Amino acid sequence: MEHVLLVGEENTYLRRRGERVELQEGVLDADALDAGYGETVETHIGETFAVVKPDLNDLFERGLEQRTQTVSHKDAGYVVSRTGIGADSTVAEAGTGSGFLTLVFARVAGEVRSYEVREDHLESARRNVEKVGAENVTLEQRDVKEDGFEGENDLVFLDMKHPEEALENAAEATVPGGYVVCYCPVFEQVRDCVEVFDDAGLSHTETVETSRREWRVFPARPEPQTVPHTAFLTFGRRI
Repeated sequence: MEHVLLVGEENTYLRRRGERVELQEGVLDADALDAGYGETVETHIGETFAVVKPDLNDLFERGLEQRTQTVSHKDAGYVVSRTGIGADSTVAEAGTGSGFLTLVFARVAGEVRSYEVREDHLESARRNVEKVGAENVTLEQRDVKEDGFEGENDLVFLDMKHPEEALENAAEATVPGGYVVCYCPVFEQVRDCVEVFDDAGLSHTETVETSRREWRVFPARPEPQTVPHTAFLTFGRRI
């Protein structure tokens, strides 16, 4: 069932269409949530809300499960743009976690196959994928170090312990010209991955660290809190 974002003067809520909802600002009948995006609805005590289409961030912040640390926006965006995946691409991912990056890939690529060794993480991600309605995602409990990946992929993303141990299997499942990306929180993992690249048939394209800094507009100055490091992204390309 479709979600809608209800944006009020002070509070914002994520709710499903077709359901009667009780808010701090009053009650909205089920038919009120059938309003089109951009329209306003009024609770029984006269409080108004704009009906807005939620994006993936709204869903994760307000409606989906987060059992694990998710890949940051800055890293996810760089991976998508750097590898050039699109609607005709197939992506494989090892380390589903809560499924945030899985769903980012699903909005860009044609097909996403995601593998996770932990059953509890996989079930959480499965519920998230079902809530979003991403029909191009396949989730499977699998140790890719032992059992490898399915099919041929334009991108294989490794967010797991000891990704170097899965690199040969990842490379075998990557099309010529495609990418294998290792998500490594510490630099020692980067070295471990790059040392395996040649044997796996991968060319080391680059290792990068992205950063993000917010700014106040009035007065103009950077916010005191920044996100300088989350992980190193190491790109290998199958030639």
